[in-house]
Amino acid sequence: MRSNSNRLMKIPETAYLSADKFSLYRTIMRMLYNEKEMFNSQLSTEEILGKVRQNDEFEDITIDELKLALTQLTDWGNLVPMQDPRKAATIEEYKNKMYRYSLSEYSIKIERMTIELENLFSEGNTLSSSLLMRINGYLLDIDKMIAEKDLKKVYEWWNNLQIDFKRINQNYSDYIHAFYSVSGEKMLRSVDFIQHKDKFVDYLRDFIRILQKYSVIIERTLIGISENTRSCLLNKVLQSEVEQPRTNADDFSAETAMEKINSQWIALYNWFVSHESKISTCGMAMEYTDQIIRKILTNAVMIMQLRSSEISRKQNYKQYMKMFAACKENINEAHCLSAHVFGLINTAHYRYNSARETDSIYENAAGLKPQFFEVQPRTRTYKPRINAHVR
Repeated sequence: MRSNSNRLMKIPETAYLSADKFSLYRTIMRMLYNEKEMFNSQLSTEEILGKVRQNDEFEDITIDELKLALTQLTDWGNLVPMQDPRKAATIEEYKNKMYRYSLSEYSIKIERMTIELENLFSEGNTLSSSLLMRINGYLLDIDKMIAEKDLKKVYEWWNNLQIDFKRINQNYSDYIHAFYSVSGEKMLRSVDFIQHKDKFVDYLRDFIRILQKYSVIIERTLIGISENTRSCLLNKVLQSEVEQPRTNADDFSAETAMEKINSQWIALYNWFVSHESKISTCGMAMEYTDQIIRKILTNAVMIMQLRSSEISRKQNYKQYMKMFAACKENINEAHCLSAHVFGLINTAHYRYNSARETDSIYENAAGLKPQFFEVQPRTRTYKPRINAHVR
């Protein structure tokens, strides 16, 4: 674990994601991660070579090229080499110092992150009402947890509460973002969305109804918790954290753990409880969801109106085509019909400033006297004609 002063420094373990040979590095890392998930956490160089060659892109890779890649990943801190306990059978094996490689803790987290990013748009974001019910149940057990002597149960209770709270907060944020993003706006305006709008509206209304019901209960429960009860609970949670066995016990700090527990409790409290100057996140969720419902219904009405206008315009065009087909003998009728449908083909527009005889807005062009303007060609060689008056 890195110290607090190094948290914002460069992370060398992520270098393989954008290095020049990222394709080879990522293939090795993903293969080792999949093997770890299958409880095969350590692989020799020969085993890695055989599995990497199963990829069509690296079927001709040599053992030397693979060793260079493994050495580079080891230097970045992605791999942890361990001396192979088997005895060397040949001089070549003895010189090469046979190793078995496993992923470091940072690399496991990074690979999990890349998998989550790959599945980001394929997984649906759901607003589960069962999470609210479970959170309410956890809060009702606060007094029981304070009196609980088994710290493992307190630790599990607190972790389950935080996991469910994190899920509902993340799912709500992702769901709202999905509707307010560019792709969400396109989806709401698409014709195909019309047939699904009723399901979405019913789904969101059910979520609002459950949210309104349990948010009030959870808010009252949180407000009713005294400062003394809260302090006793968080201290009990801290005790359960201290009692947990850790491989990096030297890096654990009770003060840092208490700060994290306090911040988690404040986040939970502010999510459900509104203040005088700020509305709770739960209240904002209900407002945003209500806006989404109105937007869905409004867009549905607009799409239906556009479709109906397109249908009526289509019928008009069919009628015009029949009328145009009937103009077989008189070409002038065809010209008039074309001008009516498409307008004049060749037009010339002139703009001029002249004194009007009247300022009445009801006067039309047919009732005005004609005015004459001399139009001159726009050429450099043009010269106006001079009329010679003979005396």
